[in-house]
Amino acid sequence: MKIVLCIMLFILLLVLLLSGDIEKNPGPSSLYSSDKSTVSSVSDLSFDEFKHCLSKFISFVHLNVQSLEPKLDLINVELQHLDILCFTETWLKPDVLENDVLLDNFVKPFRHDRVDRMGGGVAVYVKSCLSAKRRCDLEVNGVESVWLELKLKQNRPFLLGTFYRPPNSPQHLLNLIEHSFDLASDTGIETIVIVGDFNDDQMNPRQSKMKEIFTRYGMTQFVEEPTNFCENSASIIDLVLSNKLNVVDLVHVGQPFLPANIRFHSPVYGILKFQKSSNTCFKRKIWLYDRGDYDLFRRMLSDVNWNDFIESSNNVDVLVERFSELLIDFASKAIPNKNITVRKTDPPWMNNYIRRTIRKRNRIYKKAKKANSPENWLQFRRSRNKTVNVIRNEKTKFYDKLIGKLRTTMSSTKIWWNLAYRITNLKSRDMNIPPINLNSSIIEDDKQKTEAFNDYFASQSNIDDSNKLLPRDDTPPDRRLNIKNAGSIAPLKAFLKINHSIPNYYYAGSRLGQIYHARIRTESSSLRDHLYQKNLESDPFCKCKQIETSEHFLLNCPNLSSNS
Repeated sequence: MKIVLCIMLFILLLVLLLSGDIEKNPGPSSLYSSDKSTVSSVSDLSFDEFKHCLSKFISFVHLNVQSLEPKLDLINVELQHLDILCFTETWLKPDVLENDVLLDNFVKPFRHDRVDRMGGGVAVYVKSCLSAKRRCDLEVNGVESVWLELKLKQNRPFLLGTFYRPPNSPQHLLNLIEHSFDLASDTGIETIVIVGDFNDDQMNPRQSKMKEIFTRYGMTQFVEEPTNFCENSASIIDLVLSNKLNVVDLVHVGQPFLPANIRFHSPVYGILKFQKSSNTCFKRKIWLYDRGDYDLFRRMLSDVNWNDFIESSNNVDVLVERFSELLIDFASKAIPNKNITVRKTDPPWMNNYIRRTIRKRNRIYKKAKKANSPENWLQFRRSRNKTVNVIRNEKTKFYDKLIGKLRTTMSSTKIWWNLAYRITNLKSRDMNIPPINLNSSIIEDDKQKTEAFNDYFASQSNIDDSNKLLPRDDTPPDRRLNIKNAGSIAPLKAFLKINHSIPNYYYAGSRLGQIYHARIRTESSSLRDHLYQKNLESDPFCKCKQIETSEHFLLNCPNLSSNS
């Protein structure tokens, strides 16, 4: 019997040797192959697959940034592809304006600044395409935290908490953190995700008070690699927690892309399995008008028999469509053009040189992580520092070029102000309409947002005129006045009583008169005919039973004197 057992053990040993590495937890490691969460490393996935995850699902990152404001230019490039950015140790003070810490395509940061001493602070950025609101009722005094409630299309809301617990904190701070966890649990919202720097090393086998809090509230900790590096040690203190295993996926520790000395934190990335609208980039045709052959363009237009063209159809819509197609066809032959990819998430100074530098740094990081030798890590630090310098130099060149254009461009006021806005960042590049909450339903698609706005404004301006008759314009043609080119009202009415010709002056009279005149000539006044054309009145008639046009108001109304 012992001989049989020895033979079986020997056979099993051979099988193990032949099988290679044994996985501690074998099974699917892809986001799409299992309903259960599998904490996998992004390095095990292809870049295309991870990029696909980012475009389909909500992504987040937590980073102990150690002073946020001077590193915004690097963050703007490195983390633009993510949806939620959670930062601790921002070192911001209340006197730092929100406009000074904005990121392109993100809403204003949700901040919790430390006011009593240096350091600390929490800030959370959320993409403008997501719906998020601050839950101050869950934030406990004395705890540096930010709680957000996010609502997504076709998903229940979830809570996201970001915490910073300073090292060597007193015991009562843990009690306050536990109280904040308790408030979040009592909201009735099922899904809770928590990230932050808790300064509690998860690699230490001892049972700490923080671990007891996590266990008490059913929180699972997903980070398995060191996140904080010192001279002679590494620790897991930047954590990702959730009470739902099937919500968080692909949690991994990324490369430290910020300039750092000996002590630094690495960013922690992850995916939340909530689907989002995909609108990261789109195609657009641009025309190089300065290189156009306009003589050719004019010849092609002259060769068209426009009489036959107009008589080819009695439908004006068909003619407009044909004319548009013909005009675009001629323009494409005479004016150089090309299709470009517009990436809405890229900062304005992003270019291919920066992208190549980042890709090279990423390859060196993978090599250093695999070899784990001092030479490879030294090479990575040099590549990282070079990338930082490249990003900042390209940003400087971009704005220097804009300033040069601002000094030399005198042809157009519109161009001048656009350049000024871009330089000063007074005008946000993000022109996205935030998600709309319509009848308890979140609208994220741009086309659906447009339809919702159209329906709303149409419902506000429509007047029931089903029983109204359109009035006849009995005014003789020679009495019709073109008010568009008239001057100010006060001296104008008396002048027009004598001479119907347009006066030579344009700006005359009092300032108030000029304002009234501008409203009348642009048909934006309170005259009933102007309001009727905008569906704001049920009829256009004056009290004297005539149509209250500009001419009638100025010349013909018997209820008004010449000086009124």
